[in-house]
Amino acid sequence: MFKYYNLAFKNAKPQNLKAILFTLISFIVIFLVGRVAMAMIGQQMMQLQMMMQFGQPAGPLLIPIIGVAVLVIILFIFLGYQLLAGAINVISRAIRKDKVKFSDLFIAFKKGHYAKSLLLALITILMIVIMSVILYFVNKLLNLALSPLVSALQGPLSKMDNPMPAYLTFQIAVTLIVGFITSIFYWFFFVLIINYTAAYTENPKQSAMTSVKDGFKAIKNGHKTWLKFFIGILLINLLITIITRVLVTLVQMATGSMSQTVAQILLVTLQIIVILVTLFIYYALLMGIVQYFIRRGEKVTTNSKKNKANKAVANKDTNNKTTKTQDLQDTTKDKVDQHSSDLKDNAKSTTQDSKKELNDKATQHKDDLSNSTTSHKDNLEETAKDTIDKNNPNNK
Repeated sequence: MFKYYNLAFKNAKPQNLKAILFTLISFIVIFLVGRVAMAMIGQQMMQLQMMMQFGQPAGPLLIPIIGVAVLVIILFIFLGYQLLAGAINVISRAIRKDKVKFSDLFIAFKKGHYAKSLLLALITILMIVIMSVILYFVNKLLNLALSPLVSALQGPLSKMDNPMPAYLTFQIAVTLIVGFITSIFYWFFFVLIINYTAAYTENPKQSAMTSVKDGFKAIKNGHKTWLKFFIGILLINLLITIITRVLVTLVQMATGSMSQTVAQILLVTLQIIVILVTLFIYYALLMGIVQYFIRRGEKVTTNSKKNKANKAVANKDTNNKTTKTQDLQDTTKDKVDQHSSDLKDNAKSTTQDSKKELNDKATQHKDDLSNSTTSHKDNLEETAKDTIDKNNPNNK
């Protein structure tokens, strides 16, 4: 749910401060222009309400209000959206570990990019209008649903000796519930706007409608991670609501019995802290949304899961290697046994052949020796006979 935020800060770690500084510059410009415009519109609206209460014609005030609103829209189309795109581009480059430069804030003002940014700014205004209409009807429905509940609780609460804690608890609960329900709608549109703006900064050469389609595809990505990620956004926004509304209200009530000087110092300090904390949380939300878009919803695997997976793979490889080694040993043993058997058979056969050959040679040698002895004996007898015949006088 919150893994994309950790991964975003981890990837941008070498350039986090630079990215925060450049993004803050962009947001400050947008905030100041929007703040001035909203202050002007708010002042005119207060005067309009007062004139309507006293029955005076409100026509003369409508022209300044419409004029300021048109001016705000023009500034957003030609300047505000481009600065927002620059801030998202800085964050995207930092997460991708690309070198972040100050000129990255002005990517939408480059030649060939500005016309597409104007079209995306118009689409963004259309999205905001649709979101405002939806929120208007949602608030109407919530008021209709909560009004009977408020009326039902007024009687029992009024009978209490000290109804303020109960009223405060009920007010905080209603604020959190209404804030959470409405945040579902406006954060969906905010995420979509950030997505197609990130797609635009990722590839400024593609058409504006292609960027919008990429923004929708990042939501419907097929990885089944969008719902958990979106719930995480809503919970973080709920934390902002608790800090900016509930906490500030409780502190204001707690400082009611203090001296005005001390209470004023505490409230100013609290407001500064709340602004800084809120800015950081919104920056973290923007980081997480851009990281989710870059990964297109691909699941983030933690180190422990990676280690388990690697260990499982290693064990599998080890088992495979062990099996292969055992098979190799068995095969080698079989071959050695077969070879030994063949050697024994060959040796036995060779020994028998040699023995037979030796026996044959011995027999032949014996026969030859016998024949030689017989022949020699015959020769000796013949010689002796001849000698006797020569020495016998009768033969003369």
